[in-house]
Amino acid sequence: MRGFAVKFYTREGNYDLVGNNMPVGRLELNRNPDFFAETEQVAFHTANVVPGIDFTNPLLQARNFSYLDTQLIRLGGPNSVQIPVNRPVAEVHHHQRDGYGQHRIDVSPVSYHPNTVGGGCPGLASIDEGAYRHYTERVDGRTIRARSESFKGFYSQATLFWNSMSDWEQDHIVEAFSFELGKVRRRDSRERVLGELAHVDHELTTRVATNLGLEAPPEAEPKHGRSSPALSQATQPESIGTRKIAVLAADGIDGGPLETVLEALRSEGASCEVLAPHEGTLEGGLGIDRGLLTMASVLYDAVLVAGGRAGVDALRSNGAAIRYVAEAYKHGKAVGAIGEGVDLLREAPSNDVRLSDNGTSPSTASSRSPPPPATASMSSQQRSRARSANIATSIEASRPCPPETPAPTEPRARSRAAMLIVAGRLSALKLFHVHLVEGVADLLRQFVGVTNLEVV
Repeated sequence: MRGFAVKFYTREGNYDLVGNNMPVGRLELNRNPDFFAETEQVAFHTANVVPGIDFTNPLLQARNFSYLDTQLIRLGGPNSVQIPVNRPVAEVHHHQRDGYGQHRIDVSPVSYHPNTVGGGCPGLASIDEGAYRHYTERVDGRTIRARSESFKGFYSQATLFWNSMSDWEQDHIVEAFSFELGKVRRRDSRERVLGELAHVDHELTTRVATNLGLEAPPEAEPKHGRSSPALSQATQPESIGTRKIAVLAADGIDGGPLETVLEALRSEGASCEVLAPHEGTLEGGLGIDRGLLTMASVLYDAVLVAGGRAGVDALRSNGAAIRYVAEAYKHGKAVGAIGEGVDLLREAPSNDVRLSDNGTSPSTASSRSPPPPATASMSSQQRSRARSANIATSIEASRPCPPETPAPTEPRARSRAAMLIVAGRLSALKLFHVHLVEGVADLLRQFVGVTNLEVV
């Protein structure tokens, strides 16, 4: 963890500025919290700070009262700090005995301080003994009720967030505003919201107004133009380590190529789960991790469709599988297919995707024509035509020949395990061929979360 810029007060009363990039601790995420014991009972409070950190922000000082009052009411009293998720690491001693949720059995004969009957315990440390004291600073001037000019930046953070989004993330924001405002019946209410959006970004306002059939308000004050790559999901690390990939399969799939791909994905640190119309085991012995209807596509980072004619036909007849692929694609996630699995991608409503056909005229993904040959590729001249354009390319995945077998001559042998990658929002795409075994790691690194496909 790296801290915010805060004032750290020393015992002598001086303070040092803790920079934004200074390590202040380590937060280890090693398990999911228990929902009832921890998530439902955690009591966040802005005044829970380690000794040496003071409160200088007036807004934070007000929240110190509000947060404590909220937790007292929500969790039934001051004893909520005895709940394991709220219990401080260093034990706290005090005279608080009553109230709901009291777990500590106090055997002291007194409940007040100072006292002599109880030996003065629990005692309070003095300043000389190292107790914390607030930093005192002389301040001269008039006391007025006024806010700093920075308080007037009501829209600066919203503008920063919008500027930091990728094209497809901005599309989602526009769709969300259009969806919510589309349910508002009063025209004047819609126009007032558009007036607020005009202070954030003029393009955002114009696009939402167009979807609502309204005229966009004029551009408001000049915007700061700043952005931060940390705010966008498109700038996440390119490694597939810890990424979750949903594998759509059904009885009749070709398990050989799928097992090879899964092995390579998992060796790179990805978590793959096989989803099928039913639970248990598929024909051929492949285990099913979860039922297709029990897991939404939003819970995964990518979707891979297994090959095999019978299995793919079963998925094509399943509306949930088609919807699964279409939803994942719409959310800007990587979608792949092995062999005949391309047919399922053709069933999904993704009209702006074009499948390469051996470098010739691409066909639309929504057509019902047979899938392209396994040796398909796409020209680097085919780029995104618009903000929401998507490109699909089929990657040849030929198995390397055994050493004792001579290499095939033209035409080049084709593998059953051709993989199709639907990589949304690519800014550049170059031709490349991948051996399923030798080069599969490079292919799979491209499979999730990359913005450019390089020659392998």
